[in-house]
Amino acid sequence: MIRTIRLLVALVAVLALCSLAGASSNMAGKWVAWIMGHKIEANVNQQGSKISGVAYVYDPFGKKDQYHFTGSVSNGQIVASHHQGHFFNGKLTPEGRIVGVIKTRGGHRFDVVARHR
Repeated sequence: MIRTIRLLVALVAVLALCSLAGASSNMAGKWVAWIMGHKIEANVNQQGSKISGVAYVYDPFGKKDQYHFTGSVSNGQIVASHHQGHFFNGKLTPEGRIVGVIKTRGGHRFDVVARHR
């Protein structure tokens, strides 16, 4: 369950990055979010409407897990996924935040708000 939460947090960070790409010309860079006491840092690369990157999930004790992701951004809508079946769906807000939902392959849902750093 903890590993699933970490994966979800990483996906949220990735989707947040995708959202920025759709709202502006470039969403590449570092994005940060917090979910259930876990810090998520996503480093996003962008080529046109396609995104990819790695998300690092830190538990409250400092343990770090990494998750690679791919996705796309179109008209401010972001979609991203991890190869294990977890995915993110969200959008970029006018304030420059990424807001969306991470869904695990097991059916859990987590609301996500990420900020560019």
